[in-house]
Amino acid sequence: MRRFRLLSSLLFLLACLTVSAQGDLGSSTPEAMSHLRQARMLTAAGDLDGAIAACRAALAADPRYTEARLQLASAFRSRNQLDSAISQYRRALDLYPRNIDAHQYLASAYLLQGDHASAIGQYKELLRHYPDYPEAYLGLAQVYFSQEDYREAVRYSESAMRLYLARELDENAASARMLAGQAYLALGDADRALAYFKASKRHYEGMAFYDYYLGLAYLDLGNREKSSEYLSSAAQKGYKLPPYIQERLDRLINGN
Repeated sequence: MRRFRLLSSLLFLLACLTVSAQGDLGSSTPEAMSHLRQARMLTAAGDLDGAIAACRAALAADPRYTEARLQLASAFRSRNQLDSAISQYRRALDLYPRNIDAHQYLASAYLLQGDHASAIGQYKELLRHYPDYPEAYLGLAQVYFSQEDYREAVRYSESAMRLYLARELDENAASARMLAGQAYLALGDADRALAYFKASKRHYEGMAFYDYYLGLAYLDLGNREKSSEYLSSAAQKGYKLPPYIQERLDRLINGN
């Protein structure tokens, strides 16, 4: 089965989503809070070594300061020290098992490591705490997509989409819809994929990746004119067409 690339706006960016963290993240210790402020300034300046040292100082002043622990994990993650980041996320969850940030960041770190089973486990644990949390469904959809389990990717991305729509978060819903469309395309249902892509037009019209997926759906449907129009547009906008897609398009145009 051919491989599909996840949207760059979706893949591995779960830690950047706006979430509402649960648990007492703060500290009542002024010293710890001061060190955390310093850590954030150092992080913004690109001094990760200094940021890590400041986070450790904050935790020395208040070992239960979860916000500092998550900041420390983020610094490790930025240095691609995923084992260290995962250790800090786990320690945060030991203190506050219902903390949304820690669950979500831990799951995305597992996904970066290629540990799909652990990532799935974290997202499902998050759903046990918060059954209507759409980012967990979207995270699961991404993990299953990366495993080429496209039916599960459809199931969870559509769940995320419905939850986003219920909250009137249309742009988030469009991201979930595009992922579901890619999964439908991988399953051979180009009609459903195209319908989903078109439904997201308001948010992505004019973007190279959007033209690419429209063109790909039309290519699967055998529409010579539309597939050529959208795939050529994507290429002109800088989207690099996979060679096998270009070959398929050439065959369709030439009537082979």
